[in-house]
Amino acid sequence: METKYLEEFLVLTELKNSCAAAEKLFVSQSTLARHMQALEDEIGTPLFDHSKKGYILNDRGRIFAAGARKIILAQEQCFSILHGLEEEAKVVRLCSQGRIIQLLIDFQRACPDYRIECHRPNRYLEELRAGRAEIAFVSDMLPLSPELACMPYYREEVLVLVNAGHPLAKKEAVSLEELRGERIISLWDDLICDDAFTELFHRSGFVPNPAVTVTAVDDLIQMVCEKIGIALIHGVEEKIPAYSGVCCLPLEPHLYYDMMMCYRKEAELSGAAKCFLSFAREWIESQRDLNPRG
Repeated sequence: METKYLEEFLVLTELKNSCAAAEKLFVSQSTLARHMQALEDEIGTPLFDHSKKGYILNDRGRIFAAGARKIILAQEQCFSILHGLEEEAKVVRLCSQGRIIQLLIDFQRACPDYRIECHRPNRYLEELRAGRAEIAFVSDMLPLSPELACMPYYREEVLVLVNAGHPLAKKEAVSLEELRGERIISLWDDLICDDAFTELFHRSGFVPNPAVTVTAVDDLIQMVCEKIGIALIHGVEEKIPAYSGVCCLPLEPHLYYDMMMCYRKEAELSGAAKCFLSFAREWIESQRDLNPRG
């Protein structure tokens, strides 16, 4: 039984007029009549009261119409579910602790059919285990789980931001020891604020002195300009000269960390995640050729 005939049958029962139904269905009246006859022949019983003018349902026709509506509704629901699964299959789920915007832009240009969902994780490993993300971009400053397959994405240098009038501003580089007692301005939910940097201070023999936590980089820089404290930043030295009254200094010895692209080794990755990984690997290699890591 063709569902097309059922759809035509329901339109005909609604309009009760073959001319109006044929016009709505974009078929000829003779084609519509032939389809209804085929439907009755397949079922083995008349559905319309042929003693009356027009298409008026008989008792069996009314029972059949109720069932036909359920069949068409079930078909629409199945199509909707399958369409939803297709859409779901085209979603790339990521979480990131760092800057991946250019990678995302280039991926979207190359693969516009895929949709990206990316959020900043509190606990990236839990996100991967729960399936809320399939790929994570995380720092290697703290040991990474052995259950992860990882690839270096980019390298960042940790820098110190101080007011231009601060005594440290005259130096070419500063040590962590020289930051002892300094009030630290931090960026909320930023990599600089995580346990790795606290651990670095501890290794230098002191606990950092937090002053203010802000939510935007501009606010952090303004705080430094106003001599509220100093800040640790990462990999943005070229942006600082736009702000007068601050100096950006490297640590001595220089401190770098790698941002890693990771996924769980035992996870069954979706097609979307595999597509993104394949693109990202080639993209990372191309960027590395352009900007060799130090």
